Amino acid sequence: MADGDIAEIEVVPDVDHWEIDTVKFLVVTKTCTVTYRKVDASGNPIGEKSVIFMDRTDDPGTPEDETSTDFTDLVAAINNGSNIKTTIMNAVKLKLGI
Repeated sequence: MADGDIAEIEVVPDVDHWEIDTVKFLVVTKTCTVTYRKVDASGNPIGEKSVIFMDRTDDPGTPEDETSTDFTDLVAAINNGSNIKTTIMNAVKLKLGI
């Protein structure tokens, strides 16, 4: 252990699956927040994970291109899909790389 580390053992229950909990669209700011509830094998909630889809324009003052069309792409996928929950799940999995 290094200086500043905390020696505290933590027992964390295994995550059995994630359940979609909340999807919030903010149209003016082109932002969508999707929250999944992490659930153990007994069906008990043990945490949550939120994923943000947001459109961003490039900041010309930085060398990187920060342009993002995540929100617009999500809305287009929902409009083209047949099941909104499945479309959102696929977008979240893609964004998280799972």
